[in-house]
Amino acid sequence: MKLIRIQASSFEMGSVFGGRRSNEKAIRTVRLRDFCLGETEVTQGQWGAIMGSNPSPFKKGRNHPVGHVRWNDALWFRGQLSEIHPGKHFRLPIEAEWEYECPGVRA
Repeated sequence: MKLIRIQASSFEMGSVFGGRRSNEKAIRTVRLRDFCLGETEVTQGQWGAIMGSNPSPFKKGRNHPVGHVRWNDALWFRGQLSEIHPGKHFRLPIEAEWEYECPGVRA
């Protein structure tokens, strides 16, 4: 897996309709520290190499993103990467990191 370094930054995060739903917040400035993120989503091939299976209902090939991953399985996958690469700590991105770097995915 290739990781890319994202430089520390600030951005406006939230909803102009903040507060309409329990999980929405009004627009606010979020400050992020440097972090690393996978260059692509985890692929079906990468997932299969670590987990030994492919939960994706659409098995389109090794280079396609894995889908239908349960939260606990994602945590286990992350833990396995940390074991395979001693000295490196892998984690899932927080919501603000994901939204900052992947704006086309915003709901």
